[in-house]
Amino acid sequence: MNKTKRPGAIERTGVLLWNFFASLKLTVFLFSFIAAASVLGTFLPDRIGLIKFLHGKSKWVHKLFEVFDLFDIYYSWWFVFFIILLGINLVCCSFERLPAVIKIVLKKPSIPSVSKIDSFQNKKEILVNKSFSQVKEQVEEFFKSKRMKIYSLDNEKGFSLTAEKGRYSRLGVYLAHLGFLLLIIGGVIGTMMGFSGVIEIPENQTSNIVTLFKNRGKIELDFDLTCSSFQIKRYDNSQIPKSYESEIIFNKGKPQELKGIVKVNHPLRYNGIKFIQSGYGRAFEGKLKISAYDMKTNTKKGEYELGVGETIVLPDGKTKFTFFSFRPNFQISSMNLGETFIGFILKDKLEIPVALPVNAPGFDKHRQGDFYLVPGEFQTKYYTSLQVNKDPGVYIVYLGFFFLSIGIFVSFFMKHHSFYLILNKEDEVSSKIFCASGSNKNKNLKDELVFDFYEFITKESSLNNKPL
Repeated sequence: MNKTKRPGAIERTGVLLWNFFASLKLTVFLFSFIAAASVLGTFLPDRIGLIKFLHGKSKWVHKLFEVFDLFDIYYSWWFVFFIILLGINLVCCSFERLPAVIKIVLKKPSIPSVSKIDSFQNKKEILVNKSFSQVKEQVEEFFKSKRMKIYSLDNEKGFSLTAEKGRYSRLGVYLAHLGFLLLIIGGVIGTMMGFSGVIEIPENQTSNIVTLFKNRGKIELDFDLTCSSFQIKRYDNSQIPKSYESEIIFNKGKPQELKGIVKVNHPLRYNGIKFIQSGYGRAFEGKLKISAYDMKTNTKKGEYELGVGETIVLPDGKTKFTFFSFRPNFQISSMNLGETFIGFILKDKLEIPVALPVNAPGFDKHRQGDFYLVPGEFQTKYYTSLQVNKDPGVYIVYLGFFFLSIGIFVSFFMKHHSFYLILNKEDEVSSKIFCASGSNKNKNLKDELVFDFYEFITKESSLNNKPL
């Protein structure tokens, strides 16, 4: 007596894994989880906001945010992992059911019998006062006008026919699956291999440092960008910018050198990276002339020149001022101070921040010290601000949208439609037709194809018809 061989541990594990990944319950869970995480990501503040939120919190809270990368959920390892898991689940679900659908699609339609026609809801029996050959010719003409493929068989009593269209519409859902899978693949590639940020280059200077959006740090490009010129076109009799553009030289002085113009709404591509003109500003250069005035008498007590990072000693011989940075648009308490120099005063081991707006010379009086500082002459030059985007998966995403759109259209607006007919010869001048139609969608709705056929086949003839 033969015994059925039990599957081994590896086979059983494979079956369990396949059933797990091909489960629709897993699909529902993954969709729900990713949707919930996406909603959470819209409410969480950016990295700086979260750092302020975590200030003073326990170490384990900091560790929790670091391990699960909650500073940017959409780029976190676990969010990408669940997206990939959804893609695997989609592939397994498709392959689980695809063979049966392909078998139906490729199977040749069978020639109908009376019992099969009788099983349909949309059916009709038609007696036509026309010859058999005339009716047969009309039948073929009707289905050709409907662009339906005909499968027919002649027999002793007459002939049988099956006509259909939209056979491949059953595959529409799998086109949508393919499109969604390509969206996942393109999105994951863009997340893991792409980036988006901004690079600011003063005129006639070179840089390759990109500041990533959402405070995700900085990266260094493997090529240099030089802003050889920057131009602003303004409206007539106005200071309002009409347009602005930058002349950029990639890898200046190297064999791969390339020169191009970046305009608003006219990006430039180089080495698979898109550069978009997104803004401009003025950058400080050279030395700043600064004056120290006595707080009580408003008389000038000293004048100095210093660059970024340099320190001067004020007239009392004790107080030090360090020039930290220049801000073209500095805001404090929701008030825009415009061009402002930022530094700090060091007195008695106490650091006091200082803001010196160009348009408000006496602003430093609010500090209530022995001296107040007033900025003097300085030089600035324009810098261009370019948005930098690299997304190697973008074309895969476009292809995914294409297949997804086609699949949705086929799934919702096309259907597999079949028509079954038996034509019998009654006598030389009359024929009897048994017919029915069916569809893979809306099976309980009245089918207009039977009515159209009835109207076509009975025009200009006396007839007698009755439902089966």
